[in-house]
Amino acid sequence: MEQGRIASRAGQPAAAPLPSVRLVPAESPHLWPTAQAWGELADDASDPNPFFEHWFLAPGLTHLGQSAGAGKLVLETGGQLIGLLPVVRKLAYYGYPFPHFASWLHDNAFCGAPLVRRGFEEPFWQALLGWADGNPGAAMFLHLSHVPADS
Repeated sequence: MEQGRIASRAGQPAAAPLPSVRLVPAESPHLWPTAQAWGELADDASDPNPFFEHWFLAPGLTHLGQSAGAGKLVLETGGQLIGLLPVVRKLAYYGYPFPHFASWLHDNAFCGAPLVRRGFEEPFWQALLGWADGNPGAAMFLHLSHVPADS
């Protein structure tokens, strides 16, 4: 399979390019998706998560995420926002010195399921995991916490 493309299944049209993935620091809100695009993503998410909607996550990242070094992974395809996941780079995993990326939640957020536009679930996960593999820095893995088992 050509890197950066989604594998096609037998009888399906040719694979589309993978969504672009960018890491936007919490201290750079001018680079975040617009509130409107973020709201449209939340409205069309396959698994709704109010804790990652603009009205909840933007203030949390602004006031708490900056000191933690948090940012947002923003996934887009064709100019459309198709996924969003706040992340942070951590140096330890349950007391062990295993540096990794982790989904970022503040103390008043209880669900870590990323916002993924309905119908883009497979390209979202392929692009997200491809990004994590291709940009590890010192990170050994990606830890997604507080994701419901049925997501």
